Amino acid sequence: MVVQIITRLALGGAQQIVYQLASRLKEDGEEVIVFTGYSSDETRESSNNDIILNKILKKKIKVKICKYFRNSISVGNDLLAVIWIYKNLKKLNPSVVHIHSSKTGVLGRLACKLAGVDNVIYHVHGWSFSRSNGLTKWLYIFVERIFFYLTNKYIFVCNQDIVDYVKYGGTKRIYDRARIIYPGVLHKSTKDDSFERALLRKELGLKKDDFVIGAIGRLDFQKNPLFFFKFAVKYSKINSNVKFLWIGDGVLSHDVKKFIQQEKLESKVILPGYISEVEKYFCVFDIFTITSRYEGLPVTAIKSMAVGVPVVGFLRNGMIDLDKKFDSFFGVDCEDMEKFISTISRLQVVIKEKSLNMDIEKNFIKDHWSMESMLDEIYDYYKQEAL
Repeated sequence: MVVQIITRLALGGAQQIVYQLASRLKEDGEEVIVFTGYSSDETRESSNNDIILNKILKKKIKVKICKYFRNSISVGNDLLAVIWIYKNLKKLNPSVVHIHSSKTGVLGRLACKLAGVDNVIYHVHGWSFSRSNGLTKWLYIFVERIFFYLTNKYIFVCNQDIVDYVKYGGTKRIYDRARIIYPGVLHKSTKDDSFERALLRKELGLKKDDFVIGAIGRLDFQKNPLFFFKFAVKYSKINSNVKFLWIGDGVLSHDVKKFIQQEKLESKVILPGYISEVEKYFCVFDIFTITSRYEGLPVTAIKSMAVGVPVVGFLRNGMIDLDKKFDSFFGVDCEDMEKFISTISRLQVVIKEKSLNMDIEKNFIKDHWSMESMLDEIYDYYKQEAL
């Protein structure tokens, strides 16, 4: 039996991995149970939905809901969550416990230690200290340095997170317990996206010659959409032929729409909201952007490059890995508006001159960064842990 533990199952990269992994385990006849909590509107920093949870329930995958799981620190609820996890692990006696997300990463590993569960994998989708500052940052670093001794195996979505752990005083022995498994995506089988691209652009109200810059992601604190729309205000004055497209919804939706209205940007911006079957829309963009305050390694970047769309993103966590590995990823220092604008400007010229050839990288991503290959690697890791 495999137990997957994650704070909640709203829309996101880590949550998608839990869904795909649990589905694969169930299809292969393995017993799998997911421990999670419901989303809530307690914070404006993340999206309030249970989209992935509902997909898991629809597949009839076993789920146990812990009412004590919270995104933020809550001493009372956190203590009750540890007790809840401990009791359920003692009943189930799983062969492998696979823990995702920073909050349950701490609570889950502590409960596993108390319950005597030896085969524990902590899947790091980005560190808590990577998105914190000051005393809070150093508190999270201290906790992770201590919890190294409660963790026998790690999965990292990027090399940079291991580098950062050691940089901030963590033991180099983490390399002996770590495996880097880059996120995989479900690649489309079509070889030519030109017809679908034209169809979808027409559906969105775009003209054939519109140069489209944008993103697919939640409108929340992490994804930092207001930076993107501040960029849109400045860039629309430099280049009048550009349209700005953001597909997604979230707790900052009202703030974004208010900003667009205040800046009289309505004619330049398209906000279709949440689209359930969003995979096919990556080919719509000419340049894809990622302005997140923090990330593990965003699968949206992989999906974009896989269909020949270059990516401009902040150099955070896994995006540092992408910047080193791919010529079609263009890294910019976080919140550097001037560099962001100049990079987009240069890239737009290169694209229009058709001097950017992404075919080799497209094929490499499809061959090596697939959902199937990622799941195979995780499965192999499980087998080492007595599955």
